[in-house]
Formats: sequence, structure tokens, C-alpha cells
Amino acid sequence: MVGLVNAAFRGTDEMPRASAAKKKWDGVRRMRGRPPQPNEMRAEKDAQYRLMLMETAEEIFADMGYTATKMEDIARAAGTSLTTLYKAYGSKVDLYREVLIARNTELLNLVMIRGLEIMLKPKSIEQVLWQMGTQLKFMLERPNYLRMQLREGHVWYHRAAWPTYAEQQLWEHGMKVMAQMFQWGMEKGLFIPGDPYDQGRMVLSLQQTRLACYVNAEMKEDHEAVIERIQADFVRNFCRSSIVEKVLRNEGTQLTADIKKRIAAISNITGQPAANS
Repeated sequence: MVGLVNAAFRGTDEMPRASAAKKKWDGVRRMRGRPPQPNEMRAEKDAQYRLMLMETAEEIFADMGYTATKMEDIARAAGTSLTTLYKAYGSKVDLYREVLIARNTELLNLVMIRGLEIMLKPKSIEQVLWQMGTQLKFMLERPNYLRMQLREGHVWYHRAAWPTYAEQQLWEHGMKVMAQMFQWGMEKGLFIPGDPYDQGRMVLSLQQTRLACYVNAEMKEDHEAVIERIQADFVRNFCRSSIVEKVLRNEGTQLTADIKKRIAAISNITGQPAANS
């Protein structure tokens, strides 16, 4: 699952420094119950400044791609000097990675933590589709992050990205989680037989293709329609025919009204908005 897999693989240990600074700031205010001190105010200001730089860089990377982007482009767009930018981020790759890590951490908090039990031990096809819809909604609502992910072009085969050793280990852990989901579905008679790791990679490439089509069409299509199309793709490609008949309408491109209601019910339980409601 594009984005969600990358989020799972990078993990929470690499939480961006901006978020870490904000957490420390909030903790100080709660525990001490006193006005913030100069050092704390400076830390909060620095965190906000880094956040502004990351948001600016995210847009530039999304527009131009990593290779074509220069640190001068980001500094100019952010209204700061190149020297100041390099003080905050030592290199372009550091800034690029931190942007992705920041978004991936958000995605982890939204999808993985609140729906972790569903992710690891789903009990129905509706739960699988809910998990998919939630992470897709996150990406569609953050178009620059989505375009950055698509520009990498190889999320289904992570070694092509020349990751660090830690990232590769996290990637393999994430693939293991997806494989467990497919293994569960095969044992329950929901999914067609196949290598669960291959199926996980095929899900990523399928989602990447659909999302790329959405971006190429200038991102005008309704988000719920995009999500439902990808969910229908998943059902048609990986579920047994008996499940397809129950989950999809006759034309095979939309979820049934009953399935949508069940997904919405899961969202109510987890406290997450339903992508298909």
C-alpha cells in the first residue's frame, strides 16, 4: 500500500526533529505549569521554522523531483538564505528524507497505531478495505506528499531506491506484515492462492498506477471515487470469485452499499472518518 508501506518501514524511531521539539515543548508546559522560558520559546520557534522549510521543500520536490531540485530553489521559495537553509539541513538528501519521514510519521499515527490490530489481525474483508481506504485518503489529502511518493517510482521494489540498511530492514518488516495479511486471507478462503510477498508487491504497483493516473488527470477526480476504484481493483485481483460477487456490484467497479455501511461502522469504532461513507 503506497505510503503506508513506506511509513511502516521507516518506523517511529525516525520521528522528525520538528515533531520531537514540539512534543518536548508541550511536555514542558504540562508538567511545570509555568510560562515558557526563553530556551523553550527558542526551541518552539526553531521547530516552527523547520516545519515551514519542510513544507516548502515538499512542494518543490513534488513539482521538480529530487534530482532536478536544488537547495537554492528551496531557499528562494522559503524566503531564506542558502546559508540558513544549510544550517537547518546539512544536505538535500537530509531534507528530502526528513520530509518523507514527517509525513510517514503522520500516516503511522493515523493508520497504523489506531488500526494496528486490524492491520496485523484482520477479521473480515471489510476491515482490510477500511485500512486501505484510510491510508489512501491520507495521501489524497496531501497531494505534494503523494506526488513525492509517485516520483520515486519503485515503491513496490524498495532496493531500487538504494535505501539505508535501517530503511531496508524496516521495509522487509513492512512486507512481512502485508504477507501476514495475505496469508490470513488465503487461510480464510477470501484470497486466491499465491505467494503472499508477491501479492504485497502487486498491491503496491496496482495502487501506484491508479494514483499516477489520478495525478496525470490533474487530481480533479473525487477522492472517494479514486479510493473505491482502488478497493475494487484489490477485490477483483486478489479475492476469490465468491467474495467478489458479495463485495462488488455487477459491473465490478464499485462496492456494494452494504459493504460501504460495514466499512463506515469500522470507522465509527476506530474513531476514523470513513473513506467510503
